[in-house]
Amino acid sequence: MSEWDRLPNESSRAYQAYVIYRDLGPDRSLAQVSQKHTKSIPTLKRWSSKYNWVERARAYDDYLFTLKSP
Repeated sequence: MSEWDRLPNESSRAYQAYVIYRDLGPDRSLAQVSQKHTKSIPTLKRWSSKYNWVERARAYDDYLFTLKSP
């Protein structure tokens, strides 16, 4: 299992929001997720903190970078 995969205790709604966050790329923000997922910023902040979105998204970015490197 990769760091960016769904966590065992992560709800499907939280994971769906995380995937939006993850896929926004390095300039991602919770405000952008809120627009796409229609969840409030406080809810997204709670999920982001609880499920370590920043660290998981960074690991995903690093993984993608290694795929693009020669």
